[in-house]
Amino acid sequence: MHGQVGAANLVAAAAAVEDILRRLEAYPPDRIYNMDEKGLLYRCLPSRSYVPRRDRRHARGTKAMRKMEQATLVLCTNATGNHKLPVAMIGQAESPVCFRGEGNACPLPSFNQKRAWMDKHVYERWWITVLLPAVHQRHRGAKSALIMDNASAHDVNVSAEDL
Repeated sequence: MHGQVGAANLVAAAAAVEDILRRLEAYPPDRIYNMDEKGLLYRCLPSRSYVPRRDRRHARGTKAMRKMEQATLVLCTNATGNHKLPVAMIGQAESPVCFRGEGNACPLPSFNQKRAWMDKHVYERWWITVLLPAVHQRHRGAKSALIMDNASAHDVNVSAEDL
């Protein structure tokens, strides 16, 4: 908890955590999954580098140091770490040039979105094409739990009963 600490209701937050822990007691650790997204700035050069003191007046940054082209990776695993779902990639291009042509298919589940972010449409596609098949294959219909952050993109009309 950070930011506006004075506005945080610590008693309510502690009660919410206790409620979540109580609900998770019904599941063994191998059926509790955690999902999160991570931005990957794949064209960004280091913003700092070592420059000897005598050369500092002449060293200048380039525009390449400020490029913010990114992809988002979706990572999901269970609490024991013995079932890692395939890493999904969210990029801007519907069909990236590097994966075109015969024999060049993307080895990861990939999705596209205008800004390469997770939105509700990408989340729904990830839920249906990656999460459900992997969890159903592993646990043969036994109920599982999924823990994720409270992002608005995760509010989709997919049934929690499916997991």
